[in-house]
Amino acid sequence: MNNSFSRRQLLRSGAACLALPFIPSLMKAETATNSNTTSKINKACFINMGNGLLPGQFFPEAPGSNFKASPYLAQFGQDIKKKMVVFNGLSHKNLQNHFVEHCILTGVHKGRKDKTSAVSVDTLFGDRLGGATRFPVLSAWPFSKSFYKTPSITFDHKGLPIEPTKNTLDLYNKLFLNKQISSRKQQQSNDKMVKGQSILDDILSEQKTIDRKINISEKQILEDYYTSIREVEIKIAKREAWFQTARTKFKVSKPKAFEGVIDLEDLEYIQTEIYDLFIIALISDATSVVSMHYAASDQPLSVLVNGKMKNMNVHNNYFHHGGDPNRIKQLINIEMASVKAIAHFVKKLNARHILDETMVFLSSNLGNSSNHSGKDLPIAVMGAGFEKEHNNYYDLREEGNSKVQTPLCNLFQSMLHKIGDQNEKFSIGTGPLKCLKS
Repeated sequence: MNNSFSRRQLLRSGAACLALPFIPSLMKAETATNSNTTSKINKACFINMGNGLLPGQFFPEAPGSNFKASPYLAQFGQDIKKKMVVFNGLSHKNLQNHFVEHCILTGVHKGRKDKTSAVSVDTLFGDRLGGATRFPVLSAWPFSKSFYKTPSITFDHKGLPIEPTKNTLDLYNKLFLNKQISSRKQQQSNDKMVKGQSILDDILSEQKTIDRKINISEKQILEDYYTSIREVEIKIAKREAWFQTARTKFKVSKPKAFEGVIDLEDLEYIQTEIYDLFIIALISDATSVVSMHYAASDQPLSVLVNGKMKNMNVHNNYFHHGGDPNRIKQLINIEMASVKAIAHFVKKLNARHILDETMVFLSSNLGNSSNHSGKDLPIAVMGAGFEKEHNNYYDLREEGNSKVQTPLCNLFQSMLHKIGDQNEKFSIGTGPLKCLKS
């Protein structure tokens, strides 16, 4: 192994391929990560909830500064609320139904059978923030049933979808396994993890070489990084081991998308696994931009009922609630699991002191899941970018005229301005969002 290091240098040994977090003692004389912008924003996250978020649970009661947090937003806590801006009244013009999930980050839809769209805003962020990272954008769509051949919210400059990872194990393999190894060796590595072994075991000699070159505080940074990886490995291993038991004891096959959900609480657990991997990818500079689309509406959910495994179409039963209070009550529980997972992610970014350099965009492509409306989309932006607007709720709906909607692409353009993109408009937008002061 080369004894000089860059913080983007990879540790490779056998199946392992591990990026290093920022360690000053290991850095070569190199330029800043991002040479394309002078902004304090170095990272970005785009999270879309494909099945909607109940408006009454998401939006605050009244617009203005220092808003009272709604039940969903309260999960983020006061520290994050002070770094949050909430928007109502944004949409993509004339786009309704689940088709909007395909183009939530582009604003352009070219028909159900046409998989092309336009360049997505996360791709443009990747262009400016990506620098020398391994992945300009790291995208995940863990519950991948869709109307489209390649389910994705991330599109390249030709308008072609960039294929996302479809489950936690795929994302783990993409981050930590050498892409040049065979599928057989990859499976062997995954089998070792189920048995309690770690990808970190493959790089012990490289770790010792690094330890001789860094100080005590930097060793703690690396130790925290390794611990984060091991914690995710343990979670994945438990899930994979569960299947080995379930296949025999309950005689069920592995669901293609759900990875073995046992109960509704497990929905939060699955998403948390992916967000934890995202954090590892961000702090190690494997990527500067992550995108996540969650929509588990039509996938079978394996549920343990009276000692027997049953497949249930859980989410679809509730987001088509039709105003039924019992269905809405259960839908709140389902959505709350996702919100808690997102809050866990953002709180961890804040605890690691990288939220203030990270712009986090949270959205849904449905303003009303029951009637599949694409108006008044639930939107929040957290972390870096709109510091002067933090702790504000902007209701941009025009009273008495529900047909007038502000383009969501205007917010995207305001976000792009924060990283040095000075184009007058993005996609179908009309310009930067006028309500923002900065």
